[in-house]
Amino acid sequence: MADSAKSILIELLENGRHSRAALAQKLHRSRPAISTAVDKLISRGFLQEAGVAKSSGGKPPTMLEFTEKSLCAIGLTIGAENTMRSVLLNGNARIIAQLDKRFNNNISSIAAAAMESTAELRRRFPMHNIRGIGAAISGIVDTRSNEVVYSANFDIAGRNLAEQLSRECGLPVKFYNRVRAAAAAEWHGVKESEDGCSFYLNFQYGIGSVIHYPGGEFNGVNFAAGEVRELPVPVDGVYMPMEKAMQKIFAETGASDREECFRRYLEPCVHLLCNIASFIDPERIILDGNFKRLGRDFLNLLSSGVNSTMQGRTRMPEIRYGKPDSIGSAGGAALKVMQSELYSLKPADLWNYKFFNPQEVKI
Repeated sequence: MADSAKSILIELLENGRHSRAALAQKLHRSRPAISTAVDKLISRGFLQEAGVAKSSGGKPPTMLEFTEKSLCAIGLTIGAENTMRSVLLNGNARIIAQLDKRFNNNISSIAAAAMESTAELRRRFPMHNIRGIGAAISGIVDTRSNEVVYSANFDIAGRNLAEQLSRECGLPVKFYNRVRAAAAAEWHGVKESEDGCSFYLNFQYGIGSVIHYPGGEFNGVNFAAGEVRELPVPVDGVYMPMEKAMQKIFAETGASDREECFRRYLEPCVHLLCNIASFIDPERIILDGNFKRLGRDFLNLLSSGVNSTMQGRTRMPEIRYGKPDSIGSAGGAALKVMQSELYSLKPADLWNYKFFNPQEVKI
């Protein structure tokens, strides 16, 4: 039963509310086995019933979700603009609280801002079971060693910042690439085919991408997969690195002249997305960050440009913008911390409270 219970928690964390019947089908377990595990999780305070869904016929199914306090994490975004956003996220991917703090461009100031934010959130929500901190930062992050290998914005490479933050904040800290954390927020609850993959492209304070497949993402041997900023693309007939091209167009046009903005963005974006569609054949391509400021008309032009350039393909990828209600990179980092916690959990620990701290959670 413990194995079923762990699988249930992971499924609800990654994909949101489910009914007992949907869990049985998704996890390939019998209905009685799922019902027994769910009943125990409810009795122990991990889960709760959360209303009913629309019925396609018969009795409407009762939905299940985490209780608000049973599984939480703090997410931090260490922004290039020297602002740290901190969120407290629960197992239902809901932001319970959000803070913004300024910091100076040095390790001690970053650590102080993280400590102050963490202390305030723990003080305000003492009964929430906060399992750790996920920190999102622009750059290359080795998730095996939990080290920031490279960051263009901060001189912290090789400084073991995770250990310092953990010591200052009193919680385990995991670092993630900022775009990968934002992508984790985007994937939450998205249904994918078993053999499909998605490509996520974010242009905010730089440009980066993530190749996502069911059950994970492609990191590359040096954790640098998706670093598309140096890929050459055409701008007004001249090839230049993608990130430089995006910054040049944005600086010169902004959003004041929409037609000129569309015209100049369209050429490099069509070029890049056609290459992506050819190389990895994704099920969908998601554009996030400043791309969303260009609006629906640009998206339609971009889709048409890719389709006309790649005539002859039997199936084209869906091209869309990121979710308007995304929990962002801070929320995505917190979500990844909770995923890591659940995946590493030994099923037997579920029932002896080594996972959930009985001093923090009333069960």
